[in-house]
Amino acid sequence: MEEKGDKIEVKGSRVIFSRLKEKKLITLMRQDNPDRKAIAAVSEISGLQQQMQGMIAMHILEMKAGLDKDQQKKFLDLTEIAMTEGRQMVCPLTEHN
Repeated sequence: MEEKGDKIEVKGSRVIFSRLKEKKLITLMRQDNPDRKAIAAVSEISGLQQQMQGMIAMHILEMKAGLDKDQQKKFLDLTEIAMTEGRQMVCPLTEHN
């Protein structure tokens, strides 16, 4: 992890967003007269992010259900790489065109 100004660079974009959000929240709370609406907005973003992650998980399960065991393994391996390394999933066929 390397801090550069307001941006903290770490492997995985979700970690970067989470750390920036935490840093913003702490900065807001340090103020003599904290902006409660801004603090609530940061918290609301966290809640919306959780909802979106839940929707994505359900979509992944729906896609997995239509695959055979070998395809499921490959699909979940690619999904794990994308989630842990912060990479975009790309269809292998489109990479060569």
